[in-house]
Amino acid sequence: MHKFTHLYDNNEITGKIYVQTQALFLDAVLGFSKGDKDLFFEYILAVMHKLHATRYHLGNYEMFEKMEYEEVSTRDIDETRECLELISEVEAFLFQVKSSLDMLVKLLDAVLGKGIVRTQTYIKYGEKLIKGLEQYKQSNGANKKAVDALIYLITADKEDWIKTTIGWRNELNHIKGLRGYVFKKVIDSDGKIVIEKPTFKNKEVLPLLRTIYENNLNYHQDFIAYVVMLKLPSAFNLIPADKSKAVQEFGDLGEFVKWNLGFNAPN
Repeated sequence: MHKFTHLYDNNEITGKIYVQTQALFLDAVLGFSKGDKDLFFEYILAVMHKLHATRYHLGNYEMFEKMEYEEVSTRDIDETRECLELISEVEAFLFQVKSSLDMLVKLLDAVLGKGIVRTQTYIKYGEKLIKGLEQYKQSNGANKKAVDALIYLITADKEDWIKTTIGWRNELNHIKGLRGYVFKKVIDSDGKIVIEKPTFKNKEVLPLLRTIYENNLNYHQDFIAYVVMLKLPSAFNLIPADKSKAVQEFGDLGEFVKWNLGFNAPN
């Protein structure tokens, strides 16, 4: 069993990102030089830092929301207060989601070589990254099947959640901030006083942030695995991890390993 120093205080992030890279046998299959390996893990740790930042702001939002809810229960029905702490956490959370994606694309420099796929940030919801990959696919030796798989992943997640999420981040940062973000005491149809939480885009905020967080973390795990495949011959493929073997090898962190390397059967 491998033993790991806990890089951060969250097993899910460590397992889905750092341990997942170990489960793909990077040293053996990629033939990394020391410099390439150091660069790869520099970016991996930067990605993990950003993911922990999103988790930090999600936790803060949950804490401040609970505190505000309890305080509102003691106020007069017509008394409201702009929830600046919650506004700040929503904005910071969305900023860190985008920042984590910006760090994620830098793994392409470590795996393929600097500037081979020309994108420094997650521009236009990943569309520029897709164009760069399409150009790379035309080069000699490119694993076209792996490139197509990565493009499919980027496109699917863009339509599923990334475009909307980054659009919200851009709106808050560059166009219009949150206003009128208040808890309200209202009288329901039964004549009882109830507390209404503020919403964002007509959605309950805490479940929304939790969903974005999970989508983002899972996308990072898949993206890393798919990027590794770019470097490998087409005889390799990704297969679902055997959880029992992963736990045996990596301990409790192995529970979060999603992918192992497999081989395509010869024709």
